[in-house]
Amino acid sequence: MLKLIVALFIFSFTAHAGNSCPSYKAQVCHAGSSVNPHYVDICVSFSALWGHFTTDEYDYYGPCRLKNLKDPYVCNAGMRHKDAQTQVCYTIENDEIHYVNECGDSYNCYCSPAEVANQFDFFSYVLGDFNPFDESIQNVRTQNTSAGKDTYNVATSNPLWTRLITDNGLSFNLGTERMNGEYFVDMCWVNTTGVDQYSLDFNINSIIESAEHNGDSYPVASGLVTKFQLLCDYNIDGQYNSNSLTLVKDTGYSSFSVGSFFGMNYKVENAEYCILRQKLMETKPEYLRPHDLKKIVVQNNMKAEVQEYNEGPIQICNVQANKKNGTIESTPPMTDVMKFQFSNNGYTCTQLEFRDTDHLRHYLVTYGKQNEFLKIHQHDYVGICNNTCGPIHGNGAN
Repeated sequence: MLKLIVALFIFSFTAHAGNSCPSYKAQVCHAGSSVNPHYVDICVSFSALWGHFTTDEYDYYGPCRLKNLKDPYVCNAGMRHKDAQTQVCYTIENDEIHYVNECGDSYNCYCSPAEVANQFDFFSYVLGDFNPFDESIQNVRTQNTSAGKDTYNVATSNPLWTRLITDNGLSFNLGTERMNGEYFVDMCWVNTTGVDQYSLDFNINSIIESAEHNGDSYPVASGLVTKFQLLCDYNIDGQYNSNSLTLVKDTGYSSFSVGSFFGMNYKVENAEYCILRQKLMETKPEYLRPHDLKKIVVQNNMKAEVQEYNEGPIQICNVQANKKNGTIESTPPMTDVMKFQFSNNGYTCTQLEFRDTDHLRHYLVTYGKQNEFLKIHQHDYVGICNNTCGPIHGNGAN
């Protein structure tokens, strides 16, 4: 038996967004829908922020970007073992195999037929119904799938909504004599951010480890080769359709050696759903599988290296007209966000500072529906308070 554990994938991205809002307006990324939302940049006054943050849970402060990017997940696997071209005959002397053209009358000679007993190849896995948007998983079960002959037998026909749980890797068991098995592992990535226009840079590396047979590792003994294929869908409607996938890149097969790195770099732009497939193929059917090569390991380390967006601090200038007695309508209710305060030209300006979007959302959700909230914040603007104080438009609400 041969046991294979797959795989390592690392990716990073860069995304670009512009700020077209006036300096005094708050830029908000607004979600059009709670189900697979597609976001748009909008410019609002600070007093209008509470409406967005209290009624639209997916809205967030700042430009639209690949925020809360979800990691790729193992979503499928497959296996097949075709028949070989010819039979292989061999003798055994002193526990060593010697290949011969034919056995003839030799009593110590055996032949492995060209027809492969593919039913001895299978892979075992745990999978569940997966929602890539909230990363919830249900109906977790354990399954075994035997290898196909000319076509791959696969773990699932719906990889978009399926996840294979591979904390310790994905195990393939290769029990056939002939070394021309083929298998693959799919990683799925869904753009759950709602951003339509982006540029995403992927970096994938894979490391393999194996036991040895007479000084040769399994990849060497089997002539193992591997390649990566990237396939993307640019307009998913919630249903997986293999016919709508576009082949973005195919690395072609390369030798996969023990202890070496296999890597590739590529760019994805504006796709909604992508599958990264790693194929592995044995290329020495003329040799029998050594019995002591039972395990191959591809190190499993998957993460997303995200370019951080600096969300804070978020500076807001609170502007209130002074009453006749020189006081203001009300002090902003969260005193911990107040940095300094001064009065000028009949107005009082209070500098507010929020750590990040979550801090600002907490303030808006907690106090935004109070009756005096709009009165307190109707003249507010984004940024540091001007020395002259007062509404920056001079005649009221911004």
